Amino acid sequence: DVVLWTTMIGMYVRYGNGTEALELFDKMEENGIKPDLLSYVNALSACMCPNVLTKGESLHARIKEEGFESDIVARTAIMGMYARCGDFQAAHIVFDIILGKDVVAWGTLMSAYVQHGLDCNALYLYGEMHQERMLPDKGIFLLALKACGRFGALLEGKLIYQHMIEVGMD
Repeated sequence: DVVLWTTMIGMYVRYGNGTEALELFDKMEENGIKPDLLSYVNALSACMCPNVLTKGESLHARIKEEGFESDIVARTAIMGMYARCGDFQAAHIVFDIILGKDVVAWGTLMSAYVQHGLDCNALYLYGEMHQERMLPDKGIFLLALKACGRFGALLEGKLIYQHMIEVGMD
């Protein structure tokens, strides 16, 4: 059933086997199993590099057709797919329309910036998050500090560490 297929796709993604996850997603449909929201989210998570951007765009279109696009989990997954594939313009368009952004949405985009070496963008996003009074989690603090270290932003790193102390995460 869809739960078993989705679980298997998710496990492939979890262990970095995006190609196999996407192949399994296609096989699931070939076997007449209709994807649910989590199936799509897992398939989007399997789109980990620019050479699968077309597949990710296709999944985005199908999510829209199925009426899942307004779901925050779906939007965060769509945004993450674009960011991991290096299409930051599309990622930001999706990020900007997410209502009630949670720490996962902020962290997803920030993580992609750091993974692509766009440390200045990651720090800018951290600053926006701070202005929105969104409390970062440990992962976001670590991403921000990593970006500071690679970008050579000592003062910003000290301010982030001070913020960590203020919220009890030192």
